[in-house]
Amino acid sequence: MEKTGWKIIAIIFIILFILETMFLIWAFNLGEQAEVNESKCVYSICDGFKSYQYDQYSNMCYCFVNGEVIKEKYVD
Repeated sequence: MEKTGWKIIAIIFIILFILETMFLIWAFNLGEQAEVNESKCVYSICDGFKSYQYDQYSNMCYCFVNGEVIKEKYVD
């Protein structure tokens, strides 16, 4: 009975390692997609404006001139 205890612990650690790896891949992809969307906001949507703001939660891009929102667009 004592000899099989390490197998259960090994299976638990393998499952935890797989879950951790999946979480890290998900978090990396989420951050990379936010960076790509912000680049689209800067170079495609707000090109020529003085400032911009990208809201990653709503995927909205806002372009400002003198503190006023002049243009807003949803980033795909």
